[in-house]
Parts: sequence; C-alpha cells; structure tokens
Amino acid sequence: MQILQPISGSYHGAVQEPILNQHEAEEIIMMAKTISPLSGQVTLDGKDTVSENFAIRDVTVYPIPHDIKYSKAWDAMTKVFNSSNETFLYNLNGIFEKIQLLQYTAPSNGYDWHIDIGSGQAEFRKLSVALALNDDYEGGEICLFERGEMCFKPETGSAICFSSFIPHRIKPVTKGERWSLVAWASGPRFM
Repeated sequence: MQILQPISGSYHGAVQEPILNQHEAEEIIMMAKTISPLSGQVTLDGKDTVSENFAIRDVTVYPIPHDIKYSKAWDAMTKVFNSSNETFLYNLNGIFEKIQLLQYTAPSNGYDWHIDIGSGQAEFRKLSVALALNDDYEGGEICLFERGEMCFKPETGSAICFSSFIPHRIKPVTKGERWSLVAWASGPRFM
C-alpha cells in the first residue's frame, strides 16, 4: 500500500494499492454485458437527477447487484476497504450501496468536482474507492483536492481509497474508454 498524502495528527488523505491482475480486471469489465446501463446521476438541490447536459457527470453506470455471480467485484472492494482502513482507522459497518461499474467513453467530460457524502444512504459514507480496470485511455485522471490538487492515473488493478468528504473529480477522457469500479464503505456519521 502506498500512502499518497499523509497529514500530521490524523489521516484523511488517500492510499493506493494493487488489488487485481489484468485478467481479473477484464473479467469485471465483462460484467457490463449482463447489467442494464444507466446514465450517471448527480445530486442537485437535494435530489438525484440525471445530468442533462453531461457537463457535470458524463458516464455510463452499471450497478452491480448483490448476487453470487458478481462476487469477484464485491470481494475486490471488500479487500480494498479492509486493507485501507488499517490506515484510516474509521468505524466502518460495511458496503451497503450497490457497487458501480463505470464506463467513460471519449469524448467524455468526466465528472466535475464533488464529494461522495450526501443525503440518504450517502450521508453514512466514510471511505470511497475507485478501482482502475484499465489504463489504455487518455485523460481521465482522478484528482483529489486537499491542500492543493493531486491527480493520478492508476494502473490497471490498482485502487485509490480516500475519505468520502475529500473533493475529487475525473478529468475528461480524450481517447478510448476508462473503466473503473467504485464503492463506498459506510459507518456512523462523521461528527
């Protein structure tokens, strides 16, 4: 595990670690063929809505069901959270929302600055993870903002885990397709 940005006192930055090999990542991408896609949603005025002009979030979402045939995706995310929380030390209860398989197809505007804590189930998010399933695209870096902007293009099979209150974005994808798996570990609300 690589700590990307330690902060003295308590830790709220990001960690990056290898989770899957190339073959395992490709198997997860293939799950998209068995799931009905949705347009990416954003929360505006307290309500989830599809972004009409795709300027905020330009992505196709494949929600991963809680089903045995998708256990590889769930196992990968559980491994990330268990390992990463050794650094964060948050009180976590588990993954309660559907994991999302994301496909950004160039030209894509990506996903503008946002945080993952919101209303409803999202108010209990404590850790966010983005697991890269490929790296053969251009653009599409994940950027975190804490004491300045830090951008990364993780290698295939590598996960970036960070506190859900950290502002972040996905830069526009200019060539190819960017595939990732995202999930959130929940626990008692931050006070």
